[in-house]
Amino acid sequence: LLLESKQLVERLNGLKIEIYSNEHPPPHFHVKSPEVNATFAIEDCRQLTGHAPSSALQKIVYWHQFSKQKLIEAWNSTRPTDCTVGKYSGV
Repeated sequence: LLLESKQLVERLNGLKIEIYSNEHPPPHFHVKSPEVNATFAIEDCRQLTGHAPSSALQKIVYWHQFSKQKLIEAWNSTRPTDCTVGKYSGV
């Protein structure tokens, strides 16, 4: 049985920003809403997968500028001991 937990990092104008515990590289976060289902790299906020309209992308990129540390803390606090990705070091 594989369980995956989610940590809600923030709600931003209808966007739900989450970190999942059992993940793959690179360290990233998920953004979900009725119009958005995408993942973004913690390092530079580049979109990795999914779809986000330009209006949502602008909000996400702006939010990331001020919230990267919050994402790193959420990522690191949710890593299970057997996680292949491990903690985010910022290198």
